[in-house]
Amino acid sequence: MAESKDALEQIAVTLGTDIGINSIGSASSVDKFHQDETNSKLNKAQYTQVVLEFMYLFLHLVDRISFGIVKSEENRAQFLDLLFHQIVKWFQTGKTLESKFPPDASAKLKKFELELPLEEKIKVSSHYKTIWQPDKQIPENVLMDSFLPEEMNERNLEYAKYELVPNEDGSWDNTVYRKFAEHISEVVTGKTGFAEDTFPYIMNIIIIAHNSSASLNIRGKLEKIPQKQMD
Repeated sequence: MAESKDALEQIAVTLGTDIGINSIGSASSVDKFHQDETNSKLNKAQYTQVVLEFMYLFLHLVDRISFGIVKSEENRAQFLDLLFHQIVKWFQTGKTLESKFPPDASAKLKKFELELPLEEKIKVSSHYKTIWQPDKQIPENVLMDSFLPEEMNERNLEYAKYELVPNEDGSWDNTVYRKFAEHISEVVTGKTGFAEDTFPYIMNIIIIAHNSSASLNIRGKLEKIPQKQMD
């Protein structure tokens, strides 16, 4: 059973780290589109909220998709707890939007509560540091200080009403991605709903969110979760 628990934790670490990376990368893509449209950058408050909104979306997708894959409710609940904990840790241990892991990566990684072998942690840090170097920066803990559990729960309940895939005619109207894009568009433009001036934002954000969530390979990672209940 110890091996099953270790596997659960390692999957949570991997997926949680990827969600952190994709949340930041997706926010950078939204910011770039905004700059192309207006010749101005998102301010720190806007950028931070966009990162959080992507995190909420990805966590919702994991929650929804895991229902049909992880048969043990206990394993599923434990995994979701570990995953959320890992994402919070990822943002709180000195991660910035300038580099994936700080220069003292090995020291920071020792603070992880989930005990992977140190050499594995360093391997992970080295891998991500070489493939991801966004040019923005949020000071340590600012992002998680802005995090509101109530807001995340509100999004989760709201998104549950919508489909995960487009309609047969290819429309995104009744999908999670469309509703999500409206939230991001409001953060960026200050305007609500689907209108002529928000249309380009909403359509672009739908594409960014869909491509980013696909790259997470959520289903593939969840399928590796042990199916037997752990003691």
